[in-house]
Amino acid sequence: MSELDEKMARLSARQAENKRRSLEDRIHWPPDPTVADFEESGLRCVVLAGPMSRRGYVRVPPGHPYAHAGYDDVPVEVHGGLTFRCLDTDGFSWFGWDDGHNDKLGRSHREETVDLARQLAKLATT
Repeated sequence: MSELDEKMARLSARQAENKRRSLEDRIHWPPDPTVADFEESGLRCVVLAGPMSRRGYVRVPPGHPYAHAGYDDVPVEVHGGLTFRCLDTDGFSWFGWDDGHNDKLGRSHREETVDLARQLAKLATT
């Protein structure tokens, strides 16, 4: 094996190891720190900072008309659209959005999450 071949083999092994470490770091990323945890329109709201983006979540009660709907079925407008819905252990649903899109968010994450909470609260009364 030539010296150049050996260098290329070492470089490839190093690149593979770096990719493996990068994937492990992402898998074992520590829990997202809470940026904000507040109430709006009677609904709990949370903004989290993650490794790649910030995300906003709103919790709706089991009796909400969209509590069991998929996030694509909820008629709300939020930056990038809803990207998350899950049911927690208390039967409440969380709906979320994130800023991991090409277009820039024109206001704060808190303001966007407040607006989502207001829209979800309004849907409960219509």
